[in-house]
Amino acid sequence: MTSENVVKNNEPENSPIVKSDLGFDFEPPEPVTENPLKIVGNRLHGRWRFVIILGLVLSPIFAWVGYSMAPVKFRSASVLVVESSLDALVEETIETAGIREFAAFVMEKAQQVRDTQVFLTAFEDPQLMSYEAERPDFRDIVFDKLAVNNPRSSALVIVSMEDTDPRFAAVVVNAMVGAYRSVYAPDPMAEHKIRFDKIERLVGASRSRLGQLKLARNEVSIDARYGRSDLAATIEDNVVQIRSLSLQIAETKARMNQIREQHAVKTRLLAEEEGRKITPKELEPGQSARLEPSLRDLLQVDAKLNDLNEAVMQARVNFEVTSRRFGPLHLSYRREKMNYESVLANFEGRMEAARMEWGKQLGDDSSWAALLESRVTLESDLERLVQTNMDLGKVRIEAEDYDGKIVQEATELDKLEDRMMNLDREKEAIREGRIRFPPTKAVPAFAPTSDKKITAALGGFVGGWCVSFAFFFLLGTVDQRTFGVRQLQEKNQRLRVLGVLPNMDEVGSDSSTVMLASDCIHRIRGRIESRRAPERGYAMMISSPFQGDGKTTLAVSLGWSYAESGYKTLLIDSDFVGRAMTHQFGRLKDPGLREVIRNGSVSDEIVELGHPQLNLLSVGFDRRISAANLSPRLFARMLEAVRGDFDVIIVDSGPITASIEALPIASAVDGVVLTLSRGRSRVRLSECIEDIRAGGADYLGVVLNQADRSDCERYGSNSKMSARVADALGEETERPLNKNPLLEGLGVSDKP
Repeated sequence: MTSENVVKNNEPENSPIVKSDLGFDFEPPEPVTENPLKIVGNRLHGRWRFVIILGLVLSPIFAWVGYSMAPVKFRSASVLVVESSLDALVEETIETAGIREFAAFVMEKAQQVRDTQVFLTAFEDPQLMSYEAERPDFRDIVFDKLAVNNPRSSALVIVSMEDTDPRFAAVVVNAMVGAYRSVYAPDPMAEHKIRFDKIERLVGASRSRLGQLKLARNEVSIDARYGRSDLAATIEDNVVQIRSLSLQIAETKARMNQIREQHAVKTRLLAEEEGRKITPKELEPGQSARLEPSLRDLLQVDAKLNDLNEAVMQARVNFEVTSRRFGPLHLSYRREKMNYESVLANFEGRMEAARMEWGKQLGDDSSWAALLESRVTLESDLERLVQTNMDLGKVRIEAEDYDGKIVQEATELDKLEDRMMNLDREKEAIREGRIRFPPTKAVPAFAPTSDKKITAALGGFVGGWCVSFAFFFLLGTVDQRTFGVRQLQEKNQRLRVLGVLPNMDEVGSDSSTVMLASDCIHRIRGRIESRRAPERGYAMMISSPFQGDGKTTLAVSLGWSYAESGYKTLLIDSDFVGRAMTHQFGRLKDPGLREVIRNGSVSDEIVELGHPQLNLLSVGFDRRISAANLSPRLFARMLEAVRGDFDVIIVDSGPITASIEALPIASAVDGVVLTLSRGRSRVRLSECIEDIRAGGADYLGVVLNQADRSDCERYGSNSKMSARVADALGEETERPLNKNPLLEGLGVSDKP
């Protein structure tokens, strides 16, 4: 195995750069959507003539059958008219659910036409019964084909019947209309009386409910607990009181927090002076604890305290400076001391007076006990007002609910009273009834309403071609035989088509065909060269999925192509059973591969094939070496013995799926080329590729053998020499050929 193969096998699966079987990196191609026309061509390739022949046979047959079997139908109809002048105008509610809208009324009448009782009555009609002998299943036909339609937003009920016999259709329609008239024709006066009495009862019930709702609304609005009916004003007054109480509670809590903080500071200072720890109980203010005013609070009482405070601070600074310079008996010291004490005494006196005035403004309620009691009282009042407002809100919602019900009931009562007045006015107009029946009966139709013979004939004609196409498309899907290169070219390029070879037995003596075959094999070699690793002594195996796919022909042709291009080439026949290559060159009794494997070295088993660059190692005749005891190690050792002497080594093996030696050889060579004969199934190709890659060899691609002319021209060369150049070179148009024309340059025959 080459170093490139080792790199490929160790490449991470999730790497964005993929290592190819040929040893170089490439980016995976983007998925391409396969052309539908290409799919059809792959399925029908080689069978278009059969599709056309079968289509020409089936299409006229199907067209005639369709034309003969298509029915011609006649339609008869009768129209019932429902009067809308007696429509109930009351909107449907829970109380008036029995009063129908006019559209629902018409739909109900249309449904009554298909009632079981109407059908049974119609079936007793004498004219319809006369068809029982001719059409014993006429009841089922009538039940299935009778149509009753109600056009949208109309007062019409259309009863129709479509049948191949126009008289039968007319008889059915007349029988159904007559049966409906006898079963469901209503008494208009009785119907009016029932409707009027019902609406009158609804009016009385609505008036009673309206009175009860108004009484309940008054009872909810006037409550003895609040003494007023204006619930909204009461709620607003309570909201104002709630806001005031909330502010008072917040102010009381703020004062209590100030007392607690001042008491805590004093307690900590006292504990520090006495050198002891503070207990949690000491931090809680006593009942008589009061709020000590801050300088800001006292400034509200005496605005000059701020100036006096600054004078005290200045006098203190002057005194401290003088005390550092002079002693206690010095005149300056005593003067600054007296000045400081005088300013300090004045400040403290004003502070004490401000404290007393501030305490008078605050009142007796500034103690901790008074503030605590005031907070409890305020919170209790607040809770009572909140609960009161919640109760009032519920009462207000209940009153609004009653208001809505009163409005709704009053609206409903107005509609009922209006409808009662309309019914009273319509009393004289309803004597003719709500439904008018046709004055004349339905008659047989003169012209068909449905004639689908032409349509059925065209459908049958197209269906014949579709059946023919579908049959061979399905056949092509099931039958995986290969008729052209297109069927091997998958959208993911998994099969890697290298090229094609024509049928070498049918080439004949046409020079253009010979040149086309040469171009095909040279292009195959070029594609292999672009894919294989470029080292010297490269060994490739030529195999196939089945016996007789032309692998030996491909191996010999490739060997000739490599030799013609200057590569020193060795052909090895490793097909221990077929031995076609050895037989083709008449070397069945010469030593060869068997002897090299047995001896472990190469002596004179390799022979030249009439070309200085082309050599052959036949299969040999030693029966002790066979496909059963061939191993990858033995074959690899044999290849190592000849790699240094040749540029390319081409190994012809047996079919991968039908021989023993193919897989061991595939494990020893560097690359494998498959060939598939035209007309053979391509199902086994994927299996062969998996076996090749499992053995560790590079899969180079597949060659279609015995391809038709169009594929050969596509994979050959279309360039031609001009007549002038041909005349100048004196090129011959014909030359003698062997059975394999490509071997002519070797100077050997393909027969033993």
